[in-house]
Amino acid sequence: MEAEEVIGLLDRVLDEEDDDDAFLLEEFEFIGSPRTPFSPFIGAWLGPLTLQGENDSEKGLVMRKLVLSGFLASEEIYINQLEALLLPIKPLKATATTSQPVLTTQQIENIFYKIQDIYEIHKEFYDNLSPKVQQWDNRVTVGHLFQKLASQLSIYKDFVDNYKVALETAEKCSQSNNQFHKISEGLKVKGPKDSKEQPTSVPMEALLYKPIDRVTRSTLVLHDPDRKS
Repeated sequence: MEAEEVIGLLDRVLDEEDDDDAFLLEEFEFIGSPRTPFSPFIGAWLGPLTLQGENDSEKGLVMRKLVLSGFLASEEIYINQLEALLLPIKPLKATATTSQPVLTTQQIENIFYKIQDIYEIHKEFYDNLSPKVQQWDNRVTVGHLFQKLASQLSIYKDFVDNYKVALETAEKCSQSNNQFHKISEGLKVKGPKDSKEQPTSVPMEALLYKPIDRVTRSTLVLHDPDRKS
């Protein structure tokens, strides 16, 4: 999908925040299914609901907790990816004012534009949702957390607008500066906190695509015409 298409989808999402949400109140298997792993923004259309099904049976509570646990797992992976992108920013900025900078201040801004903001949005969401899921019962509400997350989608439009510039700048700097090339080829992404996975090396280009991938999947799910029929 081209950046222009992503922006178009974002515009539609932002324009439709007050639309009827009934079409999303469907089976939990859809919301938390493997084919929609990057769709946390769906919750915005759930309003003040607690992701309720037809009743508050024990089975329903277990199912809803599984769905929300899936959201959390997805968020943790995404946050770890964003953290890996953020790690080199501070040392790069420190060298930018020296006689031998790795990157200029403008190059740093071009490459990492809005990454910090996106990270903070999702970290706050994760930190607020996690204790609710762990203490889950029929009195816990989470709709307001998803609403807030969805209301911040516009940050992704800014990121998408700059995405091509970010990639081009990163590529040029990698070609012209061996030190930055080493940094960009070996960013360490840590595994889930409860796992014994070792950090994996991921190229910067791949990590810069993660926000594009996430918001594209989310907006496509929200506008799946089959969900509205």
